[in-house]
Amino acid sequence: MKKKLKIRISVYWPDDWKSIVITQKEYQSILDGNSFEYDGEGYCYEDEYFDDWWKFDGGIDCNVVVSYNDGGVGYDGPLSGCEIEEIEQ
Repeated sequence: MKKKLKIRISVYWPDDWKSIVITQKEYQSILDGNSFEYDGEGYCYEDEYFDDWWKFDGGIDCNVVVSYNDGGVGYDGPLSGCEIEEIEQ
């Protein structure tokens, strides 16, 4: 079975990287200017679990906001400030 290429988008905020994996079609939709929202996998910090939410305004130079449980924001910046890589899954 042939593995599909996906896109991992990662951001760093103190203590760790946070990432999501989306399809190439979803990534292309973002680059084409469409807004996109995605629920992350969550993470643990100091023995407490947090959910993370990703929002892309859309476009190659779009703004990305990654927020968590209490409305805090871990990353608010350009897509170009994210680490983006193709992976096989």
